Amino acid sequence: MRVFNETVAYLLDKDKQEARRRLALLARIQDPATIAFLERVNFRPGWLCLEVGAGLGTIASWLRERTTPGGRVVATDIDTTFIEPLRSPAFEVRRHDLVTEELENDRFDLVHARNVLIHIPERELALEKLAGAVKPGGFLVIEEADRVTDGPDPTAPDEMRTLYEKVVGEIYAFVERAGLDPSFGGKLFGLVQRLGFHDVVAEGRAYFFRGNPHEDASAHVPAFVELKDPIIAQGNVTPAEFDGFVALTRNPGFAWREGLIVSCRGRKPLNGSASRPLLS
Repeated sequence: MRVFNETVAYLLDKDKQEARRRLALLARIQDPATIAFLERVNFRPGWLCLEVGAGLGTIASWLRERTTPGGRVVATDIDTTFIEPLRSPAFEVRRHDLVTEELENDRFDLVHARNVLIHIPERELALEKLAGAVKPGGFLVIEEADRVTDGPDPTAPDEMRTLYEKVVGEIYAFVERAGLDPSFGGKLFGLVQRLGFHDVVAEGRAYFFRGNPHEDASAHVPAFVELKDPIIAQGNVTPAEFDGFVALTRNPGFAWREGLIVSCRGRKPLNGSASRPLLS
């Protein structure tokens, strides 16, 4: 995964085994809704699909199956370690940096990316590239988070809610300074419309979690734990407070709601091969 600055890297770029575990947890939580959203597209055999930021390849594999016979999927990531074993004539694996490298224009029947753009400071440029890769009449499907729903269970004791809000607030402030946009999902509907796509629809879903003493309840928990040292270094959260926050996520008596996952879909006009630019 590409490092955006010397302070913080993309949250899944440290240990390969740990990254695989977190990606598997994320897929277990989010794949069912992603598939349900994608199934509203009228897939046809023979389609060429692009999956950007493929991770473990779970959605790319579903797309390959959905477009058979004759279909093909191009699965990209900046680190293709986890998708290399899936390589086949119908499943192209491509090492690709969405910011620094180009994509084919007007090529794909469907382009999909999930949890990718919030991590890229040049996210609007990256979205333009994804839109440009869609062929006329094809579909763009983007899924990103919006922190708007993140918060503790309002019925939890005051001290639990206060601690959660303080630590998570510092985490969001830190990642925003590092160039991430944890609210980007809320902008997708308007941006995809501005790109000139038709029939744009978007919906959001928020997941609730209860503390689990045996395993991470959500994929965000281990990612946040990796940020302990730089968060404490900011001086607004003590080590005891951060450890207390982690303990909340292990406490079955505490629940929280994470950010809204926004899924947005649009169709490129048949009479237009180029998307409108977002950036002048």
